[in-house]
Amino acid sequence: RRSLDNFSNQRNFGLSKANREWVLFIDADEKVSDALSFEISNVISNWTNGVENKYEGFYIPRVDILWGKELKYGESNIKLLRLARRDAGRWNGIVHEKWKIKGNIGVLRNPIIHYPHPTIAEFLKKINSYTTLRAQDLYLRKVKTNLFLIIFYPVGKFILNYFFKKAILDVIPGLLHALFMSFHSFLVRSKLWTMRNKE
Repeated sequence: RRSLDNFSNQRNFGLSKANREWVLFIDADEKVSDALSFEISNVISNWTNGVENKYEGFYIPRVDILWGKELKYGESNIKLLRLARRDAGRWNGIVHEKWKIKGNIGVLRNPIIHYPHPTIAEFLKKINSYTTLRAQDLYLRKVKTNLFLIIFYPVGKFILNYFFKKAILDVIPGLLHALFMSFHSFLVRSKLWTMRNKE
């Protein structure tokens, strides 16, 4: 039986069980807005009728809502490939997985609403699991790390998100989110170093 111990395997297992032409992937902390639901229905209807069949999948914007505030800067407001034909491709990657599909990809206008980290305790629990998987992924790909990367990569990431990507304008939620993402990078490289050190 195929292992489901990483996110790509779980998503590909879901694909294998789907019985409709189009598949939409939504995480447990995400929500489809009414506007997005209406847009997806139109897209699928047009594809079925031969109007927009030049696309095999669609990127969908995602908006982060952190403790009641919509984040408009930093690493928020990204576009993710979440809607595609069932047989257009497969998911790849242990963590931060990506749907690799063949054919043209369009972009929808209305977003998925994302509610990350409802509490700091929940964030710490989730990030411990995610960073272990990410470190294992890098380890298997023979990526190396060192003291410089462990210290300065997270610092550089914070400066990039908080100042250059303007997370500072999202006030306290923006500060915390930028810190969370930097801590994520610190844990990944620290865990990777411990794995390499055992060799």
